[in-house]
Amino acid sequence: MLHATKKWVAPILAALAMTALLAPSAQAGFTIAIYENGSALPAATFTDGGTGTIQLTGADINGSLTYFNFLGLTATSTGSTGTPGSNDKAEMTVTVSLDRQGLGVIDPTGVASIKIVATDDQFSFPSGNPKYMTTSASNTFSNDATDSKRTFQSTFDNGASPAVSSALATFIPTALNLSPGQPDQRTDVGSATTFTLTSTTIITMGPATDGQKIGASSTTKILAVPEPGSMALGLISLPALLALGRRMRRRVEA
Repeated sequence: MLHATKKWVAPILAALAMTALLAPSAQAGFTIAIYENGSALPAATFTDGGTGTIQLTGADINGSLTYFNFLGLTATSTGSTGTPGSNDKAEMTVTVSLDRQGLGVIDPTGVASIKIVATDDQFSFPSGNPKYMTTSASNTFSNDATDSKRTFQSTFDNGASPAVSSALATFIPTALNLSPGQPDQRTDVGSATTFTLTSTTIITMGPATDGQKIGASSTTKILAVPEPGSMALGLISLPALLALGRRMRRRVEA
């Protein structure tokens, strides 16, 4: 009897191990990480608490910064609010406004940067395949030095194929310090059932002495929308459906 019991132990343990391997890893949800001059802030990651919205004020961020002053940061994602397996639109928007004031410190390096990385790994929609991603960005310069710059990029990752990133959208100051929004960029990403979207915003500002104020506002949006392949398939099958309908009607009339 003991030998019979031992005979079943190994298969059971193997099955449990396989189940553990195949079980989905815990999702982080919708998060934002902020880096100043390449270093993560002490409060490195902010989360939405399942609401789909992250809203931060200067009080949440500025105590950890040296060369920047946040006026506000708002990010939204449909990852936790959409219906899994539906054709709901996957969408992420990040909006930030800040000053380059020095905060009582003269910047010895001349140039400083803030990087904002918003990530949501909860997307299981839209269900249609193949998918493509559109990325749009807009920016406003105000009294920026000529070496200031804003960059925006979005990334789609289904966890199986290599991640796909949009082209880098870059804004630099003009003579009038105005920068209109760029047209949507389309990036084909293939097929996926679940996936992660990441939005990366980098704001670089030139030299600022104590008390100098330089304002900036940036917004980026990422969408994953299915191709209208099902519509084309329906149009292709329409003649066959009509023929079937005529055939059934003739049988009823006969």
